[in-house]
Amino acid sequence: MQLSITKNSKTPIYRQIKNQISKFIYTGIIPENYILPSERKLSDQLNINRSTVVNAYEELKADGLVESIVGKGTIVLPQQALSSNQQASPALPLPWNQLFSDCIDFKPSNILEKSFHKLNNKSLISFAAGFASPDIVSIPQMQEIIQLLIQKYSKLLFQPCPIVGTPQLQNSIKNLLFSKDIQISTKQIMITSGSQQGIDFLSQLFIQPGDLVIVEEPTFMNTIQICKARKAKILSVPMEDDGLNLEILETYLKKYSPKFIYTIPDFQNPTGIVMSLEKRKRLLKLANQYQVPIIEDNPLGELRFEKEQIPSIKSFDQNNHVIYLSSFSKILFMGFRIGYLIAGSKVIEKLIMLKKYSDLHTNSFGQYLFSELLSSSFYQQHLKKAKQFYKIKRDTMYEIIQNNSLLKCNKPDGGFYLWCKLPDSINYYEFLKKIENENIAVLPGDIFFPNGNTGDNFIRLNYAYEDLAKIKVGTEKLTSIVSKLAKNKHISYEKVENEIEALV
Repeated sequence: MQLSITKNSKTPIYRQIKNQISKFIYTGIIPENYILPSERKLSDQLNINRSTVVNAYEELKADGLVESIVGKGTIVLPQQALSSNQQASPALPLPWNQLFSDCIDFKPSNILEKSFHKLNNKSLISFAAGFASPDIVSIPQMQEIIQLLIQKYSKLLFQPCPIVGTPQLQNSIKNLLFSKDIQISTKQIMITSGSQQGIDFLSQLFIQPGDLVIVEEPTFMNTIQICKARKAKILSVPMEDDGLNLEILETYLKKYSPKFIYTIPDFQNPTGIVMSLEKRKRLLKLANQYQVPIIEDNPLGELRFEKEQIPSIKSFDQNNHVIYLSSFSKILFMGFRIGYLIAGSKVIEKLIMLKKYSDLHTNSFGQYLFSELLSSSFYQQHLKKAKQFYKIKRDTMYEIIQNNSLLKCNKPDGGFYLWCKLPDSINYYEFLKKIENENIAVLPGDIFFPNGNTGDNFIRLNYAYEDLAKIKVGTEKLTSIVSKLAKNKHISYEKVENEIEALV
């Protein structure tokens, strides 16, 4: 047994001896029942103190690798004994934080995870997560459609499909977009597992650590978290009543070279703002001028209750500078997680590689189902019903809030959300605690801002998910809490002022 030690190493000598002998035992170089050199003999060979060898042997014993037998010496244990001793010893916890990659070295919000976990709580009134209403689905109608689907496609429903998606769904999406003046070929379409997968893929494709990206302020919180996970630097452009502030955007474009501009022009999340036609055209012009791609995210655009639909930015794009994302999760059913991405051939080629190594393809059954729904009269009938359904819910929530003038909010022309501001006099975290005690869930505004607490005193309310009864009860409770907190604050200020006057 040949051992070598380095006396000027940071690793203690006894540990060097122990590590080498352990390796010899594990690899079989030293067989079972082998007698190790005596402590004195090995210390003489290595020209070290005997106590150093003693320490090394003691550690080997503690690991169950050797045993000291009187009259024989220190003997390597048989494999059976070794296995038994190892099983008896508790495993040390893995140093997980040292193993994780830097791409998740940030603190993402866990608000949505909590929202998912609480959905089974029947007493909860959830205005938090951006879910569609489960009541929009007609189960008997879906049973008929699925039965026809099984007859038409048979085993194909349960087989893998192309990475980019089934030709049937690609063609249905192409026709849908053609009706919206977006003229594309099916080769420009990739089916994704929700539009959020598209955002994640694009972040992988474009962002290197330290790269700049431009987003609206506020914006979709998952986009913020995805970009932060890629170590991007996020520049945010404030929102105006008709979309992002293009003067500030142009200042950024002149000074920096961002990888992309991320925007939600229709019923923006969380504000519900719709970008004007003039701004859409000017934004595209700026992107072309400064050679920056636009990621146009449009999950709610078809849920317009009033006024005319405004053409998408993609519909004006002649150079494939706009990457268009959308999803059927809000309009149809969230459970299938079917979304899609529209881009030029060079982008699609790279995205195919990412999807191939991610989930290979989006679920086949959902794709065949959605292609049938889109190509039949079902989709337009369902869309008409959904718009009427959600409009009633929006009006109900908005009217209750309007009766409480202390809570200010917008009235969007469509979509899912009200963006509300609490009175400045109210303690934000006291309010959130009060509504939590009342089993009401909302999304706090700060998570929609890249720099966090800028959004204090804002909340986002989803009026789409809950039924009308719960919307009425929950909104009335919420506005009552606002009134009570504001009144208590006023009383406390008044009391202090009176005490000061009395002292004077």
